[in-house]
Amino acid sequence: MQIRAQLSQLQVRSENEQEMIIEGYFAVFNSNYEIGEGMSESVAPGAFTKTLADDIRALVNHDSTLVLGRTSAHTLELREDEHGLWGK
Repeated sequence: MQIRAQLSQLQVRSENEQEMIIEGYFAVFNSNYEIGEGMSESVAPGAFTKTLADDIRALVNHDSTLVLGRTSAHTLELREDEHGLWGK
């Protein structure tokens, strides 16, 4: 089994006993992310602009039954700036 990960500056903290917070840049523009042997991808500035107007869900392992947060429920905040996609 191979596991690949990208180092990030995400912070995880507890605001109270029932709520955990994940905060930081979910994607950084113009950075190479290795996605497989000999394959990488880079996210261009502006890549999220159109999508951020939609109802977005943060999922665990792309599983739609494991929702971490949702923009329409105000349990997920997302914004795009010159550095990348920031979320909380």
